[in-house]
Amino acid sequence: MKILSILFVLLIAACASRTKALDKLVGTHIEELLPKWDEPKAVYQLKADEVAYVFVKAHNQSNTPVQVEGKEYDRFRSQNSYIYTVLKTNEGGNILSWEAKWLQNGLDSASLMSTFQLSPK
Repeated sequence: MKILSILFVLLIAACASRTKALDKLVGTHIEELLPKWDEPKAVYQLKADEVAYVFVKAHNQSNTPVQVEGKEYDRFRSQNSYIYTVLKTNEGGNILSWEAKWLQNGLDSASLMSTFQLSPK
């Protein structure tokens, strides 16, 4: 139980750090960011004269213990998760806002639009 508490605290700290880093991007130009990050998974032209850049980071958490009934943890499995980050810019390329979600499954284009409530032009 103590280990879970420590892991939870570390996760919260990592999220807070990521939030601060993303908050600092607001107001900067998207061109400053693109050389530092991987290519966007998708770019959408939105109705409000905005552009949405979608970035995805996949995480493979291998060796996750699986408890077999009546036994201790003795099997392991891999588990994938994805962090989706959407940056919205104005037509001039200045970052207006961001939204990030950690999801267990990958998203297709329609699910992505729905999850992040993006309205294409």
